[in-house]
Amino acid sequence: MEENKNTEINTEIIDEAETPAADINNDRPVQPVNPVKDGNFGRGMLAGACVALGLLLLIGGIAALIIMLSNPQIIGYKNTEPTEIVTSEGNSLNIPRVENKLLTIQEIVNKYFLFEQDPQHIEDGIYKGYMSGLDDKYAAYYSRDEFKKLNESLSGKFFGIGAVVQQNADTGAVEVVSVIEDSPAEKAGVNQGDIIYKVDGEYASGIDFDTLVYDMIRGEKGTEVVITFIRDGKEIDIPITRGEVNSQTVYSEMKDGNIGYIEVSRFEDVTVEDFRKALDTLRDQGAKGYIIDLRDNPGGVLTAAVRMIDYILPDGVREHEGLIVYTANRDGVGERYFANDGHQVDLPIVVLVNGNSASASEVFTGAMIDYKWATIVGTQTFGKGIVQNVINLADGSAIKLTTEHYYTPDGVDLHGEGLKPDIVVELNEECKRYTDENDNQYSAAVKALEK
Repeated sequence: MEENKNTEINTEIIDEAETPAADINNDRPVQPVNPVKDGNFGRGMLAGACVALGLLLLIGGIAALIIMLSNPQIIGYKNTEPTEIVTSEGNSLNIPRVENKLLTIQEIVNKYFLFEQDPQHIEDGIYKGYMSGLDDKYAAYYSRDEFKKLNESLSGKFFGIGAVVQQNADTGAVEVVSVIEDSPAEKAGVNQGDIIYKVDGEYASGIDFDTLVYDMIRGEKGTEVVITFIRDGKEIDIPITRGEVNSQTVYSEMKDGNIGYIEVSRFEDVTVEDFRKALDTLRDQGAKGYIIDLRDNPGGVLTAAVRMIDYILPDGVREHEGLIVYTANRDGVGERYFANDGHQVDLPIVVLVNGNSASASEVFTGAMIDYKWATIVGTQTFGKGIVQNVINLADGSAIKLTTEHYYTPDGVDLHGEGLKPDIVVELNEECKRYTDENDNQYSAAVKALEK
């Protein structure tokens, strides 16, 4: 608050009408006048009322002045000249207007802000606000440090808790969709389906998803993070010591009946080679077919999914000449991806999906459907048929924004719709872990593969 320079305000008012006056000429006391005798009683009453009203106005004005000088909001507005608002036209911002307004805001902050400023944090906040203003729920700004962490994540190694999380686009709730085996999260008792409510006491719902994951949940090796989960309607505080997490996005094993089971939790750069190895290893072990589990797979890197599909499909297959997926921007221009690596998988395939199978998972599933190269089992997929690109900036930061639609080989735009399985099976509520005795979707996949 600005210091009140009028520290001594004299509120003592002397009413000379009630004080004996001195005769200026001879200093003799003036004799009081008898108002009744002189017929001036009414005029005296009127004068007294005027004096009283003046007192009230004066005291009220002083009080208002004191309140004004002690209230920082009033001070802020009082010293700010309003500026004309000019709406940006077309598809571009009025940069000079924005610059001028920022300068005005900076002057106000410099003059009245109570705490220390962090200029870099403020600058990053401006860029984040710009991306938020696009009304693209997938758009984001990454500072240099955030972008570095993102790249570490995609490379497959990072320090964190080892849980794959996904944010519900409608509710904003962040749910654990899978827990990496032998990870800090698994050792601490985190379960699939847990909802992240708080991180170190800060509510997760009001935080940008990328900030929540890369800045709050992940961190230095050996440090502790306390995450409050919602499980069965109750809050549970779980302390977790961060450790090195090898992003195990592919899990495989030979199941009964020589069924090669491959679970893909996310599409990352490291996923491609692990997926190829899993297919080849299970084939060499005598697999008669594959069940590829994409349930709760939120997507990831588009090109990773394309390369995995390419390994399965033959080159130039059928009428689409091996087209895997194609994209189109707002001008109808995009990329076309084809199967051309010279490899194919001839064993029967069943793909498991559900409502959390999204984005790159749907690219994979869509190609299998259009070429009839696999049977799809489960429930309707998420319905995310748009592509985000991460664009590097010169200072090491980056932005992510939606740039294109993608389409299956048959030209299906699944955005907002999802893909319907060949065999629709709702998951048994008793199923606690995939492929256990209560996983009726897996059982249906086995039957489909046997046919």
